[in-house]
Amino acid sequence: MKTKKIFVGGLPPNLTEEGFRQYFETYGHVTDVLYNENPQHLLGFGYISFDTEEAVNKVLHKPFHELNGKLVLVKRAFAKDANPTSEGSPMGVANPRLGNAGGQPMP
Repeated sequence: MKTKKIFVGGLPPNLTEEGFRQYFETYGHVTDVLYNENPQHLLGFGYISFDTEEAVNKVLHKPFHELNGKLVLVKRAFAKDANPTSEGSPMGVANPRLGNAGGQPMP
């Protein structure tokens, strides 16, 4: 099952939720943003939801995007129960360069 949500890992600490949203709005209408910009609880990843799968496909055309001078990884987000290949990982494989961020299930 396809989703209209993407996982974005490796976010820079100086990125605001508004900046996060604005960047991805260039690809399509953003319907939801999950991102905690509190520096004390910064996790380095977030989720963006779009209104169409076409917008998601445009974003995924490039696996890396540059936000505030830092390359970030984008992947299609999957629900926890939609991917039995790797527990806790939305893509089936955790990315060691991102720490646990590459293995966060979609909320």
